[in-house]
Amino acid sequence: MTSDIAAEPLQSDADATVRGGVRRKATALTMENEHTIGGLLSKRAELLSQIERAETELRKLVIAMGYLDATIRLFDPGAISGPAKPDRPPCSRS
Repeated sequence: MTSDIAAEPLQSDADATVRGGVRRKATALTMENEHTIGGLLSKRAELLSQIERAETELRKLVIAMGYLDATIRLFDPGAISGPAKPDRPPCSRS
């Protein structure tokens, strides 16, 4: 990915911002990028949180399926011969 802001030698440290180990000239575009990057990082953190919650829910469902399978086998050991096809939820049509 290339940047519109070229990394260049700077006249003074006051003219620079540092992001990801790259010193860049401080401009209005850089400040806009800082806000954009901040928003994108916030969204990334939000998505990671959602993924963690979904993984936790998936683990709970897998455990519940194991308990259900064990209970079914108590009544009929041959009832579950392989992976079952999941029921599809009804399609919502608007």
